[in-house]
Parts: sequence; C-alpha cells; structure tokens
Amino acid sequence: MNIKLNYFIYFTSGSVKKIVSRKRKLVKILTNIATETLSDSVSQRLDQAQSLSRNKDLLENFYLLNKQAQTFLFMQLKQIHKSKMARRFTLDEKLMALLIMKQSPKSYKLLEKMFALPSKRTLNRLSEKVSIQPGLNPLIFEHISNTTKKWDTKQKLCTIVFDEVSLTPHLTFNEKDDIINGFVDIAGERKLKYCDHALVFMLRGICSPWRQSVAFYFCEGTVSAAELQCILKQIVPQVIRTGLIPLGLVCDQGSTFRTAIRRLREDTIRRRNIQGVHDDGSVNIADHDLSIFFDPPHLLKGLRNNFLNKDIIWEEKTASWKDIEFIFDLDSKLGHTRALPKLTAHHVDRQKIKKMKVSVAAQVFSARTAAMLKYTNALSK
Repeated sequence: MNIKLNYFIYFTSGSVKKIVSRKRKLVKILTNIATETLSDSVSQRLDQAQSLSRNKDLLENFYLLNKQAQTFLFMQLKQIHKSKMARRFTLDEKLMALLIMKQSPKSYKLLEKMFALPSKRTLNRLSEKVSIQPGLNPLIFEHISNTTKKWDTKQKLCTIVFDEVSLTPHLTFNEKDDIINGFVDIAGERKLKYCDHALVFMLRGICSPWRQSVAFYFCEGTVSAAELQCILKQIVPQVIRTGLIPLGLVCDQGSTFRTAIRRLREDTIRRRNIQGVHDDGSVNIADHDLSIFFDPPHLLKGLRNNFLNKDIIWEEKTASWKDIEFIFDLDSKLGHTRALPKLTAHHVDRQKIKKMKVSVAAQVFSARTAAMLKYTNALSK
C-alpha cells in the first residue's frame, strides 16, 4: 500500500510531459496499480487492511509519519468497510481533502476512485461556510504573519500586485450573511450599482515562488483614483505589519492606476522637498518606499501599439512597422517552408491585430522575426 501511494504522489506532482524519458516507466507502473486497485473488491481491500494491521514495521513507524499522512491512513482504515453513502468524515479529514482538490481537481477525481475520500459536493458545502467579505480581512494577514515568522529576509521580499478582473453582472442572495451580492462594494461602502469588475490585490514573492491574495473589491468599470489611493494606504501598512518586506507596486497602465500613482508621486515629492531628501522616483506610503513597475506584458503590448503608427529610432537607425509587413509578405510566399510560420495576418495587419493578446505582440518581436529582418537587410546591401 505504501509503495502504491508513493507512486501516486510521484505521478500527480508534475505533468507527464515534463517527466524525463528514463522515468516514464514509473507512469506505466502507476497505471497498472490504479487499474488493479479499482478492480479490487471490498473484501480484498479489507484483507489488505487487516494484513497491514498485523505489520509490526507499520505499527512501530506509524508515529514517524507527519500529521497529514496519519490522518489519511486512519481515514482509509476507518472507512474501508463502509459503503459510500455511510461514510462520515471529521473536519481535519475534510480540510485535507479540500486542500488536495484545490491543488488539482482532476487528480482528486482519480483519487476519489482509488481511496475513500469526501465527495466534491461535501467539500463545496464546506467551502461555502467560509465567508470572506470585500476589503481587508484581518484573518488573512494574521495567517501570513504566522506563516512568515521563520522565513529569512530573502523569502520576505515581495511586490504588491493589483489588477481588475471582468465579471458578469448578476445578483445572488447570500443566505448565510443575509445580504444580496452583486452590488458595488469598495472600502466597506456598498452602492446600488451593479458591479462588473473586481479589483484584486495580491502579494508575490520576488526571490521565492509564492503568492497570496490579500484583498478584493467589487466595482463598476473601475475604481476612482482617490479610492485606489485610499486602498493602497490601508493595504501597505497591513503588509508591513506581517513582517513581509514590500519593495514595489505592480499594475498595468490603466488610466485610473496611472492617475493614482501620479498623485502618490506628487505627495512623495512634496514631502521629500520639505525634508530635503533626494527623490529617487519611488512612492512613499506609511514611511515605506515602493518602486513602481508596470506589468511587462502590458508594456510589450503598448510598445507594439505605438510601433503600428510611429517609427522607432535607435542609434541613428529607424525601424518602421512597414519592415514587419515586408518580411511577412515575403515569408508568406514561401508556402510550407516558411521561416516565420507563427506570424499570421492577426499579427501584422493593422485592421486584424488582436490587440489584447500578449502572445501576438511577443511573437512579432521574437528572435526569429529579428533574424529575418537582419537577413533581408543584409541581402538588400
């Protein structure tokens, strides 16, 4: 049983495509184990559980397992003789199962067939009991503070990322909280307007691959610059109190975001001039300096959109969008032997360009496109 579980964990830890060729045999072994396990009858599984209970090594080493492994093993031994409808699970067992489902719903579907686990409906009902309202949630920051206590300085370096997500306007009645969801809710102020966007704030590690959402707000279209300033002045101190070290703000180039940042810069410059401190281009919130970073994907799209109608001059040389159109027309005549197979009319034609897709802008500025430009330029000399 332990061997089977180890193989399964290995399989679900990454995509099959990323497994090196010499380890593909493990995938075949897992497939055979899963097939055999699913075909086992309840009596066979009960016999296996009884044989495990007589295993001295298992009994002696059981308490060396971590808490999650003990919970999982107890859950299997307790539920193995019960029918699916008669199973009852403790809160710890449900929370462990919920964690697995949130990590990979597809893997959880397979695990449900192999092991005795709570159904997705049970876990969804558990999730509904968690009530998180728009705005700052003290419990989230408390959890972050407890988690990051033992982190070193490098792990605590982070950025505050914020952006708006489009929503479909609709109203739903929340029976638990006795309120109607779907209206604008910003900084604790609810308005009788349908919300069609959510403004989300997230912390993201700079030197470590972690991220955590910390706040969200419902808005119509976008929040005002004054409201965004107020929200940032509330969030930054809370982040600092957790022990994390925010170094910058990351956002796109939306007009509201740029206006709010410009006003924060003006306040910072005014304060630094009074104090006689050199201005380094950052903003100061809660006596903490934060650099401003515009989201690189949006910068790439902005560069492409400007390049459509304006030339770029670099080291006394001029680049024009007509150069891109020229190599695309030249390459399109080559048929199946194209040097730039990914470029289409949706990348080059001004009337057909998909301006919201980052991949379209990135493929135009790719190394292959640059090589083709150099090659055609060399031929013309």
